Amino acid sequence: MLFLLWPALAPALLPLCLVLLLAWYWRTDGRMVWFGLTGASMVLLSSVVYAVINASWSMARDEALSYAAMLFAVVLCLHIGLGALTRIAYRPAIEAMATGFYIGFALAGSFLCFEILSGHPTFFRLVTVFPHMWPQAPTYLSEGALPPHFLNHRMAALAILLWPAALTAVRLGGSSWCRSMLLVGVGPSVVAVAASEHATSLVAMATGACVVAASCWSWRAAQRLLMLGWVTACLAVVPLCLALVGPKRTGPTGYLESHKRPDPRCATTGCRYPLGTASHPG
Repeated sequence: MLFLLWPALAPALLPLCLVLLLAWYWRTDGRMVWFGLTGASMVLLSSVVYAVINASWSMARDEALSYAAMLFAVVLCLHIGLGALTRIAYRPAIEAMATGFYIGFALAGSFLCFEILSGHPTFFRLVTVFPHMWPQAPTYLSEGALPPHFLNHRMAALAILLWPAALTAVRLGGSSWCRSMLLVGVGPSVVAVAASEHATSLVAMATGACVVAASCWSWRAAQRLLMLGWVTACLAVVPLCLALVGPKRTGPTGYLESHKRPDPRCATTGCRYPLGTASHPG
């Protein structure tokens, strides 16, 4: 729930998620063992190495290296967490963790849905009380409202956990009526993403629906199509972006011309990047 309301807390919350898993594993097994590397773990570690190499020539090297370090922490926590989870044979413990995850997601999704539909009153109050937490707080306070894209980071977190929460609701429900009621709790999150200004999350939610529909038809075919889609997206993202931008806006080195010259509006806004290329820290 805290991750959905404040995604910036992810570096601190992610290791805490391992505490319950490792504690229960220690209680049942009586010892800790090294979880062997799997093929998926090797692929994820390769992505970390690629991220570090890519950061070496990034225009914002320190920031890129910090993201690579965060990716390594995510991969490490994922490897340890799944290794411990697969070794827990006590089903009530797994159901208790799944129930807590579902309740937190439903509560956070309902709150964010209220914020999106009502113009962010609670978050605006937080900006008013703690303006030092947001660099753009003076602008927000002078305008008397938060921009529509203020909750975009939260929408991204909702989109990431939406389908895991829906699948958790399906598995927790013992009957069709119970499953339907639990799925209703996911509804506010869908409304929040659909009503937000974050088009990427909306596309992710729709793509997830297509993957779920395909898996109902053929699990193996859906798995292969998903792998093909991920690989294609990773390899084709730069050529597609350059094709969409066009040669007129790229210089001899291939960089966008907007990165070469400062945006004239930055003189008044104080932004470090050309407008439209950086996100806000809300």
